[in-house]
Amino acid sequence: MENQIYDNHPVLKLEGKKSAAFTILAIALLTDIFFITGSFDVITFFLLGCYVIGIKVYKLSGTATFLLCLALLVLAYIQFLFLGPSVTTEKTSVWFFLFFVVGVVQRFRE
Repeated sequence: MENQIYDNHPVLKLEGKKSAAFTILAIALLTDIFFITGSFDVITFFLLGCYVIGIKVYKLSGTATFLLCLALLVLAYIQFLFLGPSVTTEKTSVWFFLFFVVGVVQRFRE
């Protein structure tokens, strides 16, 4: 009976759908960077928490996190070249820093 409860849990249903989960996370990150004008801590920590849960569920290595950091760093660089110091550049840099911290903690735990 107890196993039936855990079989229907929505997080466990995403266990075999890694690419779908990370596509949703990427779209949410890009939406926060480009379309949400203010800075909301609830959104930031919710998405960061989802990524940390994704690390546990999908058994991601620190390399995946640092690749995401590299992508965010390149995006921030391109934004800075074309837009200068703007709100979107700052939000991208904040996301880079947060994922970098998660990657460092993840490497220490490995």
